[in-house]
Amino acid sequence: SVKTLLHNTVHHQGAFYNRKLFDAGWRYDAGFKLIADYDLNLRIALAKHKAVKLDGVVVSICCDNGRSRTNLGALLRETNAIRGKHCGYFTNKLLSALFALKVAAYYVRHK
Repeated sequence: SVKTLLHNTVHHQGAFYNRKLFDAGWRYDAGFKLIADYDLNLRIALAKHKAVKLDGVVVSICCDNGRSRTNLGALLRETNAIRGKHCGYFTNKLLSALFALKVAAYYVRHK
């Protein structure tokens, strides 16, 4: 989806993956220290694997001050690196600008 292209929308704490993905060699890229889950989720989305959203089911409760929220510079760098790796230069630049605006708006609303 467009939301997945923009940023991480499925976090590892609440994700269930079909074992066939891992049997086929799909893995988290441990080179990404904050959002390796985004790298995997974006690859899955771009490969058009089916996803199912479980509405109303609480799988985990996470605080809003984890490392990816408190280290904005590193978050933006990793997000851009992941999108650049999978989406190409120009698409990444456009999405980077949109994501930066979204993050700025979030911090204005929550500070």
